[in-house]
Amino acid sequence: MLRLDLPLSFESCTTYCLTVDTKKLYTTPFEMERRKTATLKEKLADHYQKRDFTVKPSIASQVGMCFFGFMTISLLIESLSILIPTLYKDDDTSRRICELLVFFTLFEMVGNWYFTYNDVKNHVRKTSKDTHFPNSIDTPPGWKTCPICQMDAPPRSHHCVLCGKCILKRDHHCFFTGSCVGLHNQRTFVVFCVYLIWGNLFALFLQLTYLNDAMPIFSSNALDYVIFVALWRLFTGAMSIGLFIILAHAYLCAFCLGAGVFFLCWQTVIIINGQTSYEAWKRISAYQSSTLENVRSVFGPLKYSWLLLLSPVPVQLPHDGLRWHIIKNNKGY
Repeated sequence: MLRLDLPLSFESCTTYCLTVDTKKLYTTPFEMERRKTATLKEKLADHYQKRDFTVKPSIASQVGMCFFGFMTISLLIESLSILIPTLYKDDDTSRRICELLVFFTLFEMVGNWYFTYNDVKNHVRKTSKDTHFPNSIDTPPGWKTCPICQMDAPPRSHHCVLCGKCILKRDHHCFFTGSCVGLHNQRTFVVFCVYLIWGNLFALFLQLTYLNDAMPIFSSNALDYVIFVALWRLFTGAMSIGLFIILAHAYLCAFCLGAGVFFLCWQTVIIINGQTSYEAWKRISAYQSSTLENVRSVFGPLKYSWLLLLSPVPVQLPHDGLRWHIIKNNKGY
């Protein structure tokens, strides 16, 4: 046992205790061995045990964006290096036209995808004086308080749990672009759907024409176009891996084509009716106007709207997303 005399000063007592503790920590080689730096295996095991495996909602957006990127790059490589050179090897004019169509479609689709992805203008600003009303009496009709963003949100805006923001005239969250479709990017989303449909139709035409040369559809090889039959023939060696990849790619294009048609038709309906998806589901018609005005509220002045089909140009909209004319005696208000 250690014996301390009372007259010791504070500095000497502290020094003595530190000395004793240091000796105690490193008295035996076994204890020194236990205090060595953890190995890489131990660090990985500790990281694995502490990792959160809960599936987050934002992962869906990341998967959707990766899928769009994969489809865009793979179709570009496939069409320029395999399909078009093989189908039009003896016709230079047709080959050049097809290559121009591929690049034009790529430019339009990626451009409208980017402007839909870049939805910063749709975010309700907390610093704006028009989005904060100290008294409930001063709050205009249709405004509401977002408990998450801690601010007043204008009519037709909703909070997106994936974006973590309140979105002006929010329609829906697009997983292909990883952003919310709202006031300022709904028109580019519609044009994106148009070129999504055209691009996949063109890709399917090239793919099926290429496959038909190797496996005529109107013959005994028709069953080879069924994906499960094609997979079995691949395993048995009756089908090459190249043909199977193009066939599987064609199925993915058909899926994207169906998604593009669905969203384009739905957007056309709600734009003509002057509604968002939420308002259509809840049968709210408080903001409806004439069909022409409803179209203008999304695409801007009609004399410039046709330019959107040629290039994703910015267009001035008649609404700022903060003030909306509410039709009285309508369901929902």
